[in-house]
Amino acid sequence: MGSTVMAKIESLRSELNELAPQKDKLVDSAVIRLSQELDRMIMDYYNSRTRTADSKHGPSSYNRS
Repeated sequence: MGSTVMAKIESLRSELNELAPQKDKLVDSAVIRLSQELDRMIMDYYNSRTRTADSKHGPSSYNRS
């Protein structure tokens, strides 16, 4: 997952940074849609890293499951 996901995250972040100033409001549907996609990518990356760490070191003390 690693570098491909990070590249996509950086691409989305750059796209959002370019789009947001072009819109009158941050609640513009295009800004929200892109922001939500970026949020999902970040959470997917974080969750994959957490699962990898858990499988190597056992569950963390703040694992909510």
